[in-house]
Amino acid sequence: MDQFRASVKSTLITGGYARVAAPMRSILLALGLSVALLSSSPAWAQYANRSIGVSAGYLALNEQSDLGYSVPLGLLYTNFITDLNIDLTIRAYLMILRSKALNQNVVGATPSLGLRYLFSQESVRPYVGLDITYLHVFYGDNSNLTENFVGVSPTAGIDFFLNGSFSVGLRAQYSLYPVLNGPWQTSYGATVDVATYY
Repeated sequence: MDQFRASVKSTLITGGYARVAAPMRSILLALGLSVALLSSSPAWAQYANRSIGVSAGYLALNEQSDLGYSVPLGLLYTNFITDLNIDLTIRAYLMILRSKALNQNVVGATPSLGLRYLFSQESVRPYVGLDITYLHVFYGDNSNLTENFVGVSPTAGIDFFLNGSFSVGLRAQYSLYPVLNGPWQTSYGATVDVATYY
């Protein structure tokens, strides 16, 4: 027993303690850094760069149109493309519209491609944007009768993050469809968006 005490004492005196304490300090430092990183608030802007989601809302066309209001249902995709707070957006909607002239429901499809500027990349993200929108209307049994419109849509909205991966947003848009030999088509509407970010 005395020999054991003597060897421990000589180890401590000759620097063996420093060799034992150095790994312990490294472990404590690593544990401290891990706790600090895990307990910090998430920096959502660092990893929430792309989203996919669903969207539903209300769309009304101008009174000169044969078509009335609709409830568009669709899919959306966003991708953060620059350090200037700009998102690329892709949307595709299907909707049932009411034809006043035919007194029947018709189907419309409206994909859009656009850019939006994010004022913030935090848990609340207001934005403004501009989309290029295409509206195609199918008139059912009258298969030879379709309408096509291409236009621009200024947009504004806000996304609220529930956590780092899910958001709920409100979006408003006004679309202007130039027509060469007739009154221009316009529409306005609003949607509620639910998206998951990855």
